[in-house]
Amino acid sequence: MTHRRAVSPVIATVILIAVAVAIGIAVAFWASGLTTSFSKYEQLGINAGWATKTTSSSTTVSVGSTTSPTAATTGDWIVALQGTNTGSSAATLNQLQANGVPLTFSSTTTSFSSGGQWVAYVAAPGSSSYSQVTSGNPTVVQGGSFIIFVDLQASKYASGQTVEIALISASGTNYPKAIQLP
Repeated sequence: MTHRRAVSPVIATVILIAVAVAIGIAVAFWASGLTTSFSKYEQLGINAGWATKTTSSSTTVSVGSTTSPTAATTGDWIVALQGTNTGSSAATLNQLQANGVPLTFSSTTTSFSSGGQWVAYVAAPGSSSYSQVTSGNPTVVQGGSFIIFVDLQASKYASGQTVEIALISASGTNYPKAIQLP
């Protein structure tokens, strides 16, 4: 008759506890990774917005040292929006709408070629130096700020009218701002 020796109950208990602790640690790391990736969010805040009716072909709007391109046509409105990203991740702007109508992103630096266009300037967190976005979709980093200029055609809008300008991000979030035209 052969005698088989089994693992003692004390050693078996120690092994089970060690395995349970290892699995618990692995699950904790996995869960913390999930919460970190799901807790990132964008939050654009439009701090200021106003409109100016152009009176000549050289009318521009300035926000600090950043100046808009000139309007496409005398009598158009140039709308300025200024804001920041207070979220925990970058926000990419896919579209801008005026009263629900999509406007065209422009990389122009001196003058809008037609009404219904917009340009964007972005700045790093804590910086007052804005750079114009000339290609791709404008991205506002966490803590960064932005300035957007919009050319609204005089033939489509009237003085005293309230226009809702909506920034639409890549995540599908809509950031509206109501502007009354002078």
